[in-house]
Amino acid sequence: MSDAYQWLCDALSLPKEEVERIDTLFSSKGGGIEDMYQRLLLKKKSFSDNTHLFSLVSDLNKDLEKYFSSPQISPDAFSPVFKEVVTELASPHGWVLSWKVFERLLYTCPPVGTLAALGYGSVEELISKESLYDIAAGLRFLEEKTWLHESFFPLYEKLSFSDFEYRALHLHVLSETYAVHADTFIKKKYHNVSHLKELGLIFVIPTTRVFEGQLLRTVLLLFHYIYEVLFYTRLFEHHKEDEDFGGVLSSLLRGDVIEEREKVSDTDILIVQRYLSKEGSNDWRLSFPHVNPEALHWYKAERSFFSFAQKHSFLSASLWDDTSWMGYVEGEKRYSFNIMDVSMSVVVHRDTMYTYHQYEALWNEWYGYYHGYDVLEDRIVKSMQQGFIV
Repeated sequence: MSDAYQWLCDALSLPKEEVERIDTLFSSKGGGIEDMYQRLLLKKKSFSDNTHLFSLVSDLNKDLEKYFSSPQISPDAFSPVFKEVVTELASPHGWVLSWKVFERLLYTCPPVGTLAALGYGSVEELISKESLYDIAAGLRFLEEKTWLHESFFPLYEKLSFSDFEYRALHLHVLSETYAVHADTFIKKKYHNVSHLKELGLIFVIPTTRVFEGQLLRTVLLLFHYIYEVLFYTRLFEHHKEDEDFGGVLSSLLRGDVIEEREKVSDTDILIVQRYLSKEGSNDWRLSFPHVNPEALHWYKAERSFFSFAQKHSFLSASLWDDTSWMGYVEGEKRYSFNIMDVSMSVVVHRDTMYTYHQYEALWNEWYGYYHGYDVLEDRIVKSMQQGFIV
């Protein structure tokens, strides 16, 4: 077995015969594995070990801290960065849920946790005194999961595409009234940026909580959420003629993935829109030929971030170019050159190297090598609801 095939077998925990079969499935041409491996070896010369990787990420984080004059993005600094990012995009607009319809949903299913936390007696009073941006974002941490999943989200299944409108993505900084309730959310996520795909909303939560390397991870997430929201607006429009639009919408937002192996053939390519390795390492779908939309958003986000970083002369940014899919196994250790994996490892726990972003990015790169990322995205959009590419 060549070194290239051995690398891919180890990196994806696949036997050689399966690697050869999948390579043929992705393209009858073959040969991409050798080229990918050579690109990995060239980049490997720049990264000696995990300590070096952590150091390089810390350097990038320091560059960002100098740029923002702070260890975190302040609300005042957040908007200019957002604007700089979206001006580079061809269309920072998309089809998202109308705010009038969102209001209607609140009246239909009053947000009991929000009303209690803010001291309002009715939805009418809440809407008259609070921003809808704050209310929508606040549902993430002011409401119980049972209310969200059993009362509010089921209302989405009754929606139609006529409830959507074409508008720009919106960045919002939460008011302090809401931010004081979000500390547990931030502590769990290790960052203070999040989003609501169906509303085209990306929001930042003002906080004094600081984690090591937090700024880099936060900025990367900002780029990621922009592309993720745009991708989902494209999905919403793609399914506008579906009779069960509301059911499709709910499925997309849940991140549904095919559960039963029998539903896909050996020549199908799964679409896995979650990081299943976080949920269980023995999941059969991890070793089945697949592509991952999340990794696609990260691919775009990283390219935009490195462009932004090089524009502002961040010294080590160029080292990370084209590394999102790069990683290898050495003995019992797994190494990832994915900047989000390394950044998370610094923020959360240096003794554990996260690798799940790199793992899924490698599947995408393998397929994208033959067909290109534009084709990959088109095929995911067209096949997302059925759960696999034929």
